[in-house]
Amino acid sequence: MKKHIEFDTLFTIDDTTLMKSENFEEGTGQYETFGEDVEYVRNFPNQKRVWTVIDGDGDNLYIIAGYHYVNRVCYVISGQEWKSEDEEYMWCEFDTEVEEVVESD
Repeated sequence: MKKHIEFDTLFTIDDTTLMKSENFEEGTGQYETFGEDVEYVRNFPNQKRVWTVIDGDGDNLYIIAGYHYVNRVCYVISGQEWKSEDEEYMWCEFDTEVEEVVESD
C-alpha cells in the first residue's frame, strides 16, 4: 500500500500539461525521465517549481527540490516554488508488510 505523505500537504501539483508518457496516468503531474517529458521539464521557465522523485531507503520514494539525474524515478512540477535546494519530502511510503504465500499441492 502506498500513500503520499507531507509533500501533498505543502504543495500542489501542476497537472495542467497533458502527459506524453504511457507509464503515468494522465493528470498525475508526473513527467518521464526521457523524451518529450524530460525536455519539457528541463526547459520549464520556472525551475524552482521542478522536483525530482528519487529512490530512497528501502522501497520508499522521496521528492527533492530541483532537477536531478541520479536515482531519479520521475519529475514533478508544483504550483508553488521551493524555497531551498535542500528541501526533501516523502513522496510514497510503501507498506513493508508482505503476506506469506503458501503453495498447496
